[in-house]
Amino acid sequence: EYLAPSCAGAASQTAYLAQHELFEQCPVLRADIAVPQTWQEVLGAPSRCNAWVGTSRTLTPCHWDSYDNFLAQVHGFKRVVLLSPNQRTKLHVKVDAGTASQGNISPVNVEERA
Repeated sequence: EYLAPSCAGAASQTAYLAQHELFEQCPVLRADIAVPQTWQEVLGAPSRCNAWVGTSRTLTPCHWDSYDNFLAQVHGFKRVVLLSPNQRTKLHVKVDAGTASQGNISPVNVEERA
């Protein structure tokens, strides 16, 4: 129900909600997502729980995260390229203006290298 309006938009429209504490804003949604038992046994309870919601044209730039992630694709597909943590220096992250100011966005085009 929550995502239906976003999914019903025109195919040419792109929307992206990133790194949003959606489950704090709307706790009823949190009850719909169970952290797998294996995850909890190995890594413990998640320290934070953010949501990323996007339409079919949403692209996430190459980046690294300083915390563990669990991806659940609700509809359609998402291509994910995983790199070993020891490859982080090869991402050439620069801290400057724009999105790179987050300090984890890479200019490397993994589509060309994959």
